Amino acid sequence: MVNLDDFGKSPTSALHFISLSLRRTISPPPDTRLVRLEFGTFYKVVCKSTIYESINLKHERPQTQGVKAVGVTELPVRIEGIRIRDLVAFARNVAADPAYADTSPTCLLRAASQSVNPHAAPDDFALLVAYHAGRCVGYQGLLPGALRTADGLSKVSWLITFYVAPVFRGRGIGARLVREALSLNVDLVATGVTRAAEKAYRAAGFRDLGELACRRFSVESYPRPVRWLVYALICGRLRDRWPVRPVACISTEAARGWECNTAVPRFPRCVATVNWMLTHPWVVSRPDAAPDVPAYYFSSVRDLFRFEAYEVGSATDESRGAFVLSATRRKGRTQIKLLDGFFPDPALTAAAGIVALRRARDLLAHRIEFPLSLEGFLNGSRLLRRLTRRKSRLTLCHPRDPESPLAGCAGKIRLDYCDGDSAFT
Repeated sequence: MVNLDDFGKSPTSALHFISLSLRRTISPPPDTRLVRLEFGTFYKVVCKSTIYESINLKHERPQTQGVKAVGVTELPVRIEGIRIRDLVAFARNVAADPAYADTSPTCLLRAASQSVNPHAAPDDFALLVAYHAGRCVGYQGLLPGALRTADGLSKVSWLITFYVAPVFRGRGIGARLVREALSLNVDLVATGVTRAAEKAYRAAGFRDLGELACRRFSVESYPRPVRWLVYALICGRLRDRWPVRPVACISTEAARGWECNTAVPRFPRCVATVNWMLTHPWVVSRPDAAPDVPAYYFSSVRDLFRFEAYEVGSATDESRGAFVLSATRRKGRTQIKLLDGFFPDPALTAAAGIVALRRARDLLAHRIEFPLSLEGFLNGSRLLRRLTRRKSRLTLCHPRDPESPLAGCAGKIRLDYCDGDSAFT
């Protein structure tokens, strides 16, 4: 199988490969004509009887929005919208219907969770599925959410799982899915998307909402004995200043004031949303999993996956805050993520960092990722600070109209680490 990413690094290699395939020497003559293709990465060079494709190093954006690119024939597809109320029944059908044998748009675990989303109404759309010749060839996932402003809550929809089957890419299917999402007349937001998804969204008129900065502590380049030594040095200096206890769900008392600040627009992450995530996960560990849907690109199974919730304070004392972390292992890489955290006293954020470090030590994790709001524990270790880097994640948006709540506060929204589906996987 040819790796086109290697060609992107060296167009000369691409041309050499095609030359060998055709068993002839190819050199672009002076009158070579370039025809721009819709999906932005490939260029077709046509001259006399010689036809070949090379790869452009830049991911250029279309110069004119809404104009169909020259030389691309869109594949005729049918788009079907799946509502929240029908999602579980649809997922059961996917597991048995041969139309989804090559490309499955969801799995039962994720469908069951999304069907009880506290921000969703039964008529909200959860999935857009593209069909060609009676078979699924792509899909766009939707996650109903909310935007909180000084005027109250308004509905948004997060664009999540975006996928087009490899053999059908470059035929306008992704663009059709995005256009269908735009027709739903709801404010759209996307974060942490793939390059292919970002390209399709930008071509449809999505614009930057902002970049969210976070921190990543990483020892993934070190062998196992060195990772153990690093954690031993860091954790040996940790001191417990507050009692912390694990809980199944976050209590109302611990989350008191979680959404007390309504002056700054944001996508709210209330205690009901956090507990929904804890009790209805999208991903499970392999020993606990039912048979996975083999053709579902966004697999629901990891070698290890679990959420852990904690409250600060003993069982007999008043709760002084709460936080949630996740532990995941996939393809031999283990990661701890500090997710939600509410602490009335900023000094208490160190409690979350201490627990995360100890869990990372127990699992010999390759990295720990956490929001800037929980970085206070870095101050206790010079080694910890040296191995921590700043990362960022892009968020895109498309208001439904110029007067929508999202359009009115687009430059003022406070982005959070757990926005969209970021915390679920």
